Amino acid sequence: MGWVAFDVLRHPTIPDTLTFILFFSAMAFAGLLITFLTTYAAGYVVVENYPLLMSIREAWRLFCEHWLVSIEVGIILLFFQVLVGLLAFAGVIFFIFPIFLLWNLAIVTVNPFFFLLGVGVGLLAFAAFLLLLAGVFSIFSTSTWTYLFMHMHHRGVPSRILSWLRPI
Repeated sequence: MGWVAFDVLRHPTIPDTLTFILFFSAMAFAGLLITFLTTYAAGYVVVENYPLLMSIREAWRLFCEHWLVSIEVGIILLFFQVLVGLLAFAGVIFFIFPIFLLWNLAIVTVNPFFFLLGVGVGLLAFAAFLLLLAGVFSIFSTSTWTYLFMHMHHRGVPSRILSWLRPI
């Protein structure tokens, strides 16, 4: 992927750009497929105590039966991941404020201790915020996939898109 991207950046021609788009799309699809299969296979190993090869086979069967639902949930989680990224960016702005406040205090008092204190407190608070944000999103994402797996495995899950497209 890196070679194709480098080639497009070095010589941006239409064939190279189309090759990049095609290759990127194929790799994104393969990544999604591997993610779905890994998640479902792990569910079969943990919940049903299936051996690895059998869990992969059953994960493929489950994905084939519920491919649209898997993509729907993946898109919803992608949306939430973008929100988490925006929250992280807002956290940068929020936690930089103490650094600037104490930087001004350091200038007024001609004491670098306040600047170092502001940088230390701001960076530690931002790191704690990022860890909390990542932990909450990781738990949310894992819970969502586990809940989806359990429902698909036991009852099946209808696609929301197909239910919206049905005539009334």
